[in-house]
Amino acid sequence: MVLWLALVGAQLAPVAVSAPVSPPPIIVAPAPPVYRADSMRKVDPIVVDVTVSAGGAILYQGTLRTAASGMARFSQDKLEVAATPCDGTIAYLNSERSSFSVQLTPMDSIENRGNVTVAVDWTRSVGTGACGPGTARTVRVSQTVKLEPERPITLAGDAGLLVRLTRRQR
Repeated sequence: MVLWLALVGAQLAPVAVSAPVSPPPIIVAPAPPVYRADSMRKVDPIVVDVTVSAGGAILYQGTLRTAASGMARFSQDKLEVAATPCDGTIAYLNSERSSFSVQLTPMDSIENRGNVTVAVDWTRSVGTGACGPGTARTVRVSQTVKLEPERPITLAGDAGLLVRLTRRQR
C-alpha cells in the first residue's frame, strides 16, 4: 500500500504552470480611399469620322467613338463558295473570303492628348485562275497619330488602301 501511495503521489506532483499565452496584436489597416465620380478624371470621348477605301471602293465610312478608357472597333468578315466553283472538289477548296477591320486605340495620357493608334486590316480573295484552293492577300496599316479636331489625316497602305480620319470638335 505504501508503494501504491508513493506512486500515486509521484504522479500527482505539481506541474509547472506556464504564463498564459496572449493573443497576437490586432493591426488596423487604414480604409482604402473612397473614389467619387467627381474626383476622377473626366473621360472625354474622341469622335472620329473614318473613311477607308481601296481598289476604287469604299470599305467603310462611318463614325467611331473612343476614349482613354477603351477602344473602338468595326469589322466584317465574309466566307462563301467561289463564284465559279470547280466540279468534284470539296467546298473549302472552292471558297472565297474577305474581311475588313478598323480599330482605334487611344494612347491618351497627360503628355500625349489625342494620340490614337489606328489599325486597319483588309483581306481579299485572289483567284488562282484554275481549280484548287484560292488564296488571299492581306494589307495592314498600323500607326499612332495625333488627332487634332477638324484636321484630317490620311494614311496609305499597299494595294491602294487609304484611311482618312477626321476628329470632330467637342
